[in-house]
Amino acid sequence: MKLVQALLVSCVTAQDVFLASQPAKLMESGVKMARGWQSTGDSPDSLKLELVFAVKQQHVESLMDELLAVSSPDSPRYGKHLSNQEVHDLVAPAQTDIDAVLGFLESHGVQGRKVTPNGDMVAASVPVRLAETMLSAKYEALRHESSNMTVHRTPS
Repeated sequence: MKLVQALLVSCVTAQDVFLASQPAKLMESGVKMARGWQSTGDSPDSLKLELVFAVKQQHVESLMDELLAVSSPDSPRYGKHLSNQEVHDLVAPAQTDIDAVLGFLESHGVQGRKVTPNGDMVAASVPVRLAETMLSAKYEALRHESSNMTVHRTPS
């Protein structure tokens, strides 16, 4: 079974998950196709997609302050960089936001999983038909003329 990865680029909070459960309304249509790409029709219903949700991080401003402090020779923190774990701990999303995303997935019968140490990325493998229901979207197959590469995306 072929697995396709789809990255949802917007950050997700508990409020966003609530809003996603509301009826969808088309806000824009007629998205232009990039040059060289051509739609070949709907994505197969059973094709598996790897949906990745970016959960909103916290304290990003504090991370920027820390970066400046460890990079400035005049700072007492100069050269005292945070460890990878300390960075993950600092910017970790609120647990309620992670739980909201996992709950949203569970409400559709899907088992989500954290794919980063602090849970700021949550992934789930779902068939196209279920992804379309969950996201109020329609997936289509696109083929690139010169490379013959096929990708699956949604213009809505």
